[in-house]
Amino acid sequence: MFWERRDLDRRALQSLIDSLPERAAQAQVEAARLEEERRERQAREEAERTERDRLYIEAARVAARVSLRDLRWSWGKAVLIDEAEGLLARPDLDRADAVRLLDLVDQAARNVARSEQRTAAPHKPEMGRAEDPEIQAAALAGVRHITGFDADWALLQNGVGWSKSTTCDGHVLAGLDRLTVEQTSHALRLLRVHQRQLPNRLLLQIFSPRPPGQAALSLSPAA
Repeated sequence: MFWERRDLDRRALQSLIDSLPERAAQAQVEAARLEEERRERQAREEAERTERDRLYIEAARVAARVSLRDLRWSWGKAVLIDEAEGLLARPDLDRADAVRLLDLVDQAARNVARSEQRTAAPHKPEMGRAEDPEIQAAALAGVRHITGFDADWALLQNGVGWSKSTTCDGHVLAGLDRLTVEQTSHALRLLRVHQRQLPNRLLLQIFSPRPPGQAALSLSPAA
């Protein structure tokens, strides 16, 4: 039931009723406009996300390729190298795969950082000999010599190049322009283990008895 008030404006009421279809149509148009804007925004955000993923994946590919090319020795395990190369071979690499690739690259980088930290600290049994500048130069030549034969990055047990426990430190030291006393002490530690691979000239330069007043060191590996 509808009870009219005495002051009811019938003309205004009819005008309102007549305008309802137009208002409904306008509301539909506005709703459609907002929906179109939402879809466009969603498509734009999706395109931006796809582009970010593409750039991220490409950056992961580049980082892995560079690490495998320049720092392959720092990866440590053949299974990790095989995993990375398998991922790189996939044309449909997704973001999760890229995250895994970068994780592998980071693991290798951490191995290098640990070697850098380790070889920067003194190895006390060799510190006396390591203070000699001529031995510093010879030790650098020695680690570079063995590194030159480490084509398998210690992945094969062939008695040539570095071993699994020495390859990372050996490559880190071999890549330096010069060795500090502390770094030389670690180079000597490694070279004692691999002294059979050194040419006689370097072997004598590095491990020959020291001048009078200095303790002579044998050629046997240090304990």
